[in-house]
Amino acid sequence: MLASNNAQDDVLAKEAAKIAYKRQQNEQRRLRIHNAKQRTIGLDIAALDAQVEEKKRRQAHDNDILNFERAQALEIERILAASMEEERRMKEFQMRQMKESWADNAARKEMEKKQSPSPDFDLEHSGPASLQKMDGEDVNRVERIQKQRQQMKDWIQDQIAQKQYVKQVEMEEELNYGEMIKAIDEIREATEKEEKEMRKYIIDTVKADNLELAMGQKQRRAVQNSINGANNEALPTSLNCFDESRASAIGPDGKVKRIDMFRGFTEEQRRTIFQQNQDIIRHNAMSKANGQRMDDEWVMQQAMAMRAMEQAAYEEQCMRDAMKSDQLAFLQQQAEEQRRRKQEWDATKNGTIEEGFFENFGKDCR
Repeated sequence: MLASNNAQDDVLAKEAAKIAYKRQQNEQRRLRIHNAKQRTIGLDIAALDAQVEEKKRRQAHDNDILNFERAQALEIERILAASMEEERRMKEFQMRQMKESWADNAARKEMEKKQSPSPDFDLEHSGPASLQKMDGEDVNRVERIQKQRQQMKDWIQDQIAQKQYVKQVEMEEELNYGEMIKAIDEIREATEKEEKEMRKYIIDTVKADNLELAMGQKQRRAVQNSINGANNEALPTSLNCFDESRASAIGPDGKVKRIDMFRGFTEEQRRTIFQQNQDIIRHNAMSKANGQRMDDEWVMQQAMAMRAMEQAAYEEQCMRDAMKSDQLAFLQQQAEEQRRRKQEWDATKNGTIEEGFFENFGKDCR
């Protein structure tokens, strides 16, 4: 979210800088046009060359900054990918070692279970002291312990699987965030490319218009200079100062077509410019209102998303607490059962002496 806000701030800052630079250029141009001592008839080649050089320097600076940011983003992405890969390999190695230890323990216990009793034990010629089973003996103790260990093993595996799932979800969220940042960078690059093409188009259009104006002025001067009097002298009416039609100096599109004839704006042209300025002001006000409304909607959407995320986190925490409580109760129940069986075993582990047991002492068992 912070990265998205920074990107929007960068775009807004660039737009504000471009608007300020354009206003400064228009103000300098207006002062140069209205200053009769500075204004010259024809093209201001030096000013145009200075503008072109300034734009080239600014574009080169922007390209350097963009290349640096792109290289930095690629390096960060590479470091993150390497750390994630190393963490994944370490987890796989630990899981493999744990599984191997479990398999070794299971194989060892299975071999111990399959071992046959001692060959020197003779059941047929044994006395009362070699009883194989007594009352109160916990004959299912080994099986019960194995089941408890298996249950604990299953529980540990479930916990490991849950943690792996949570980690996978977090990794997917990080990857989605990285893809979103990448998409924002691509959109910004496309916008800057389009802006660059638009700037080039405007510069080419201005150059073409200036060349067309210069060619037309040259032709008009050639025609005026070719008009002579009776004695082959130049007529005064052929000079530029006699052509005072201010309306014909500006074309329908508002551009100055005849710089030598331009002596200020007419009343109709002033009204047109004033109306255009009023339209621009209204458009700017509407754009500002729409931008404020979009900002408010964005803030509301972010607040709703944050509230939903907090609710989901709270529900997940409640679910984990409930699972933990259930597991703790189950473990306590198992401990209580184990304690009860141990008490029973302690009470009966030595067996019971029945009536007539001592009468058989000293007699042959056969």
